[in-house]
Amino acid sequence: MRPLSEVIGRDEVLADLRAHVEHARRGEGRVVVVRGEAGIGKTTVVRALADSVPADVRVLCGWCDDLQVARPLGPIWDMVADLPELREALAAGAPAAVRESILEVLCARVHPVLLVVEDIHWADDATRDLLLLLGRRIQRVPLTVILTMRDVPPGDPVGALIGDLPADGVRHVELERWSAEIVAELAPSPEVADRILEDTGGNPYLVVALLRGTSDSGVPSSVRDLVAGFVSRLRGTDLELVQLVSVVPSRVEAGLIAAVDPVLGEAVAGGVHGGLLRESGGYVSFRHELTRRTVEEGLSTARRRRLHSAVLAAGERLGVDVARLAHHAEGAGDVEAMLRVLPTAARAAAERHSHRQAIAHLSGLGSMMERLPVEEQVELNCMWAVEAEATDADGLPQALRAVRLSRGGSDPRAHSWALILASRAAWGQADWPRAVELADEAAGVLEDTPGEEFALAEAYRARYAALELDLDRAVALARRALELAPRPCTARVLATNVLGLVDNFRNYPTGSPRLLDAAEMAESLALPWWAQRARSNHVDTAMDAMDFPLARSLLAAETHRARTDPVSGATEPWCAVKTAFLDGLTGHHHAAIAALGRLIDGGALPPTLQWQAGAYRAHMLERAGAPEAREALEGCRAWTRDQGPRESQLWMAWVGAEFRWLHDGEPARGTDPAPEPEVTESRELLARYGGVATWTAGHLALRLWLRGDVDAMPDSAPAPLRWVTDGRWRQAADWFGDREAPFEQALALTRGDVDARIEALRLAYGMEAKPLAARVRAGLVADGVTTLPRGPRPATRHSVLGLTPRQEEVLALVREGLSNADIAGRLVISVRTAENHVAAVLTALGVSSREEAARLAEPPP
Repeated sequence: MRPLSEVIGRDEVLADLRAHVEHARRGEGRVVVVRGEAGIGKTTVVRALADSVPADVRVLCGWCDDLQVARPLGPIWDMVADLPELREALAAGAPAAVRESILEVLCARVHPVLLVVEDIHWADDATRDLLLLLGRRIQRVPLTVILTMRDVPPGDPVGALIGDLPADGVRHVELERWSAEIVAELAPSPEVADRILEDTGGNPYLVVALLRGTSDSGVPSSVRDLVAGFVSRLRGTDLELVQLVSVVPSRVEAGLIAAVDPVLGEAVAGGVHGGLLRESGGYVSFRHELTRRTVEEGLSTARRRRLHSAVLAAGERLGVDVARLAHHAEGAGDVEAMLRVLPTAARAAAERHSHRQAIAHLSGLGSMMERLPVEEQVELNCMWAVEAEATDADGLPQALRAVRLSRGGSDPRAHSWALILASRAAWGQADWPRAVELADEAAGVLEDTPGEEFALAEAYRARYAALELDLDRAVALARRALELAPRPCTARVLATNVLGLVDNFRNYPTGSPRLLDAAEMAESLALPWWAQRARSNHVDTAMDAMDFPLARSLLAAETHRARTDPVSGATEPWCAVKTAFLDGLTGHHHAAIAALGRLIDGGALPPTLQWQAGAYRAHMLERAGAPEAREALEGCRAWTRDQGPRESQLWMAWVGAEFRWLHDGEPARGTDPAPEPEVTESRELLARYGGVATWTAGHLALRLWLRGDVDAMPDSAPAPLRWVTDGRWRQAADWFGDREAPFEQALALTRGDVDARIEALRLAYGMEAKPLAARVRAGLVADGVTTLPRGPRPATRHSVLGLTPRQEEVLALVREGLSNADIAGRLVISVRTAENHVAAVLTALGVSSREEAARLAEPPP
């Protein structure tokens, strides 16, 4: 019979982990995720690894505790004793500074480091963000990160963290249960081995625990019975100590035990306490978390509350982490303590960008919050709304509660701020009319109280006026906000952002410098959310003006920022939605439809972004000729008609006009049938906003003109759109081609001669734009053209290399050795467009040269 140890059978796992440490010692760091159920031996394995690494490897260990609410950056605080530099990093101030300081310490390259973070399924938001950044840098530093975790359900933030880590820098270790052979080696007899295997399924902790509890009377029926048996044999101080430690998840400082009761402090080193506890490095813990929870669950409610109260009182005297104090305050059921501690814990979590943890502390107060002073209730509800916004949750109920509590109070600034937060929350929930109403009320509250708070309210009104396409009013409000806020502040950032947006609406890209100024000012003020708003406006207006190469560049930078800097304000869902739509606008309709569908079905988009993704998908379904396009478009139109801003209504109008042109035909010119309701509505929008949002209105006007619903383009429409209607279709087609807009390029070519329309047909086939292709083909046939190119055969529509049909065509020409100029001549496109196509092919294939692309294109032998 072998000696009992949960590390038995883990030789291969340990050898694998040591190999990863060796890689890190050579500067090739890795993240290793050790998975398995409770009791499978994760902690045992990583402790064995830590005890066996070379002497030059610095070992740092931290724990994510099973608290009511996780400690912000708790594992990093656990490492302070072993690496004092971390204490300074944690005190660096703003969350971004804290994060960068911690990364500098851990990636200093002075010594190889083994960083162990246990139980990350209990990690807080800030810890997950930090681990993500470490994982994205780790391949360049001598650092091994070992993360232990249990399996988590789909959609859990920890699962998202693991999925976001670079695949080539992550290794996974799944610990398996012990086999029947191992259990047989450990058990005193085959009968005992069979019984234990049946009861435990081979879980190492359960096997060892049951074997240690085996006696002449047989095997205990469960670990609960086993632990109860151990506890029943304890007396006096030993029993009190075990029970006290059981109410503190993970581990407890020996000094805290002594602060609770000096006698228990002396007992820590006095024995093994029934074999349940161990003491190491000034901390006391159970040998396994399952044992601790079993002991805690066996306590009476009154006894458990008394122990939590004792730990809380001692912890407050010693100044332990406020998240731990909150856990014990809730465990004690001490209302006064919860009112004292939970707000402080929420503020601390918010400062560390542990947004969900801040919300959890606030929600733990429940109706008890009503016992706090009204001013503090307003502050906490406003904080709740801000933290909800950061997690794409609905903070409108909390913001409205703050509005109600602050109305008629002595601080109009607090009331205005609550109204602004409620307005932001309403906009986030796609409730546009309410957002506007609340912003107007916020400004009205402070009309007689000039200052930065009033400036902020005016800036919000300017933002909403811009989206309502009331641009003169938006400019006036934004300029007033700038006058009221002469120094850099949130109001000035927002007002500058609005002025840049308006300028780009009217005459892109004249507002882009202002948008960049707004983003830089926001970053200098540590306002990442507002920096992202300015950058997103830059992207959106570039896409509206069909400046697709710039939009793609900006989106790539924003996506990189979102992936490498979680608190930058950039969000990956927003980047993913915009990137998918941009792919569609540049001719990859089916790829865009699939990507947007995945994002919509994933359920991770906030309401406003969910609507945008749905509208973009409907637009692409329309261009692809999908049967569900009409229904999808009508659903989007219904929302914009009922509660969307004018900017969205104008955009949906031109998408609808394009649908009618493609699908419903065009009346003969000179006839004047009764206009459809949608046409009447579109004409009214064009008449009112034709000179405002020039690109969106111009697209609407062009589609109406193509169908004969208007006689002329407005003079304010951008020149390339007017070229289509005044005979300069070739100039327009080249302009669109240079900007990677094949749909508009084909649209322009439909106004040309037979050769131009055949070129348009080829472009439509390449995009699989069925309605456009059918329309062009029908026109050519009606004109007597008999020799027409065929559409792509079904068997060849989908590339094994993941390329679009046009990209496959370009790749074939690259393989022939053609230059960009030759490709342009062969495909009848501009040289710049050919260059863009070749660059897109190289990017899609993940290669850096034409030669590598050509090799990939070679048929298999």
